[in-house]
Amino acid sequence: MGSLADAPAEARARMMLQRISTFIDRNLGDPALTPRAVAAHHRISLCSLYPLFGDPPVSIAACIRRRRLERCRADLVSAHLSSHPVEAVAARWGFASASAFGRAFREAYGIASPLPCHVLGQWVFRRTSPGPWDNVDRDWSGRGTLRQT
Repeated sequence: MGSLADAPAEARARMMLQRISTFIDRNLGDPALTPRAVAAHHRISLCSLYPLFGDPPVSIAACIRRRRLERCRADLVSAHLSSHPVEAVAARWGFASASAFGRAFREAYGIASPLPCHVLGQWVFRRTSPGPWDNVDRDWSGRGTLRQT
């Protein structure tokens, strides 16, 4: 069987993208995970890295941010992680600060604060506009409390 270098260019690109995707998933919690770090780890230039993410190219930084947000959101709605402060969940997935996480979360999900609260047996997030869970107050720890109305 031939080496990877003998494979067609499209096959090499697909295999490199798979390696990069796996590397990103395994390192999401590292705040130093940047496009430059990904390129360096795989011994390719940034100019070679960007085209791997599609046409039109999806920013690798946006890809990392989206995956981090997905992991944070999953943790925030997880019953066994519900007692963890939002800031701790954000830090676990590589966000450098709670404010950076809050801005990214609001931009991605249209929600002012990623404030988990238990309402009617389902996890929901407080929205910026009036909604059925407006009786949720933020306490000092960043977790939600249900206010009786």
